[in-house]
Amino acid sequence: MFTVTHMMSKKARPTKSSRLRKQQQSSWAVLTPEELVQPGAALIALLLEKAHTRRIGMQELAKDLGITYGYFTWIRRRKEAVLKIGDEVIERIAEFLELPKVAVMLLAGQLKLADFDQKPENLKTNLENALRFIQGDPKIGPYVPATIFAADSALQLLVVSLYEMATDRVLIASKKTPEEIAALHKEFFAGSNE
Repeated sequence: MFTVTHMMSKKARPTKSSRLRKQQQSSWAVLTPEELVQPGAALIALLLEKAHTRRIGMQELAKDLGITYGYFTWIRRRKEAVLKIGDEVIERIAEFLELPKVAVMLLAGQLKLADFDQKPENLKTNLENALRFIQGDPKIGPYVPATIFAADSALQLLVVSLYEMATDRVLIASKKTPEEIAALHKEFFAGSNE
């Protein structure tokens, strides 16, 4: 009896190599302080978190996104590289993260709030009002942290946009049609290829 119990407890313990693999796997999933201040850091952080949750490495993450490992590390390490991600890759990232394409574009810094044609001072007020409305929602409100009001306006807009999509409500009306936003997007990429 003692031998069986002793043998079972040895099997249940993680080996040194499995602990090392786990540590190495989680170490790449952390952004360095330099990476955190680069454009698109929120997008890279979400990709790394999702890959870590799925227990896949960077090579497999790149493969799932339909890009090479080298391209992924270039996006991650080079300042401004996220701004140059093409439309097809943005779509694959959106699919991987299970987010709307526009949310990925906002996270990548490819769309700015000015692209939605609101004066910055009006947008700030509208965002605050929309976030207060969301905070008052009986189902979602308890999950909204008070720190959302101090967050970056792109992140605030993402939260409001996701709430609007989830509830079929419009909290901030855009002056641009989807066609106009698509034209701006095409114009952005045409300018980045020059």
